[in-house]
Amino acid sequence: MKLVVRIVATCAATLAAHLAIACATTDDGAVTNPENDGGSSPVPEGGARPGEDAGDAGADADAVPRECSDDGFCHTVLPKNQTLRAVWGDGKGVVWAVSDQGAVLRREQGVWNVHATSLGRLTAIWGSSPTDLWVGGENTLFHGTGASPASLTFAPTPIPMGDVSVIWGMGASDVWATVTSPAGARLPSHVLHYAKADASSEPSWQDVTPAVDIDFEYLFGNAETGIWLIGSKDDPKLFARISNVFRRPPGAVEFEPIMAPPDGDEPAIPWNFGRLGRGAVISNTSVVLQGRTPSQEDGLITFGTSSNGGQTYDFRVEHDGLLESLFTYAIAAFAPNDLWTFGEMGQIRHWTGTEWVTAALSVTKYPVVSPFFDVWAMSSSDFWVVGDNVALHHDPSKQK
Repeated sequence: MKLVVRIVATCAATLAAHLAIACATTDDGAVTNPENDGGSSPVPEGGARPGEDAGDAGADADAVPRECSDDGFCHTVLPKNQTLRAVWGDGKGVVWAVSDQGAVLRREQGVWNVHATSLGRLTAIWGSSPTDLWVGGENTLFHGTGASPASLTFAPTPIPMGDVSVIWGMGASDVWATVTSPAGARLPSHVLHYAKADASSEPSWQDVTPAVDIDFEYLFGNAETGIWLIGSKDDPKLFARISNVFRRPPGAVEFEPIMAPPDGDEPAIPWNFGRLGRGAVISNTSVVLQGRTPSQEDGLITFGTSSNGGQTYDFRVEHDGLLESLFTYAIAAFAPNDLWTFGEMGQIRHWTGTEWVTAALSVTKYPVVSPFFDVWAMSSSDFWVVGDNVALHHDPSKQK
């Protein structure tokens, strides 16, 4: 059975006019700070590592501080007190991140700069090009444009009441976002699509929320597999929060519910994938979903594969190898035997197709214990992962 998508007029809610902006503004109200904002100066490469004092950079006071771990995870120096929630790179050398503290950070020529501040808590970022970015968060959505990455300004954009949990897209006129209820509120969740209504119109945000009572939290996809949508709701029978998955096939205008696979000896439960967090495209005929059992005790990895050119997908569930494992918050997929998950307590794990391998991250005598919240990848040998006062670049050429 297909779910009909409701197309609603462009969202009209606007950000409050008294939004405090600590950085400079242009005449049209756009927010910018091309240089560091003066509140925290970037430290040159080779300075103190995240979470360390400059005098304790290594296990041996006479040793030269290491930049990269044995597994090629290279530490970078961030402005102080930045809990990074999302990261995106333009593929041309500039990497962006957003933080709980309301900052947009830009990494260029080996240095992280605070590009803009006081934008409210930020949790999502995506761009269609080096000079076209979207950032969102707590009842907040900004569009960043400019002649160059360093000159981007971020202007507020009207959105429905709610918090932007993820932004993703396939082009400047094909951007998607999910909006969830603010903490303590009981408001409808939304799925938004930034697109042209017709060939002659300018793109605008449209509400394309499937007509089902659920909190939509994450989406991903590509032109070949379609748009994948993850939502969750409380199940009074299971006394747990469970996730549902929907897919909008290429060329379609409706989201279709996806039947979950059985887990071991348990029969398939319609729509119940346990408690999902993230998902990723592996190839043009395969995807992966990352989550946990409804009891939240065990981690699950669910693979979806199409044998008919993407018309339908078959799913299989695999436990992630650890019982009562730590929570994971992000996943990167490059092949069925090349997956990475990122989560609590400095957890980065690699699936090789036969086993899970925990990555070595430390460059000092102290372990990395910061949680990781998001990843952006060019390839398995070139990706960024960010979290609580930490940003790592994976470069296998730096492995020992």
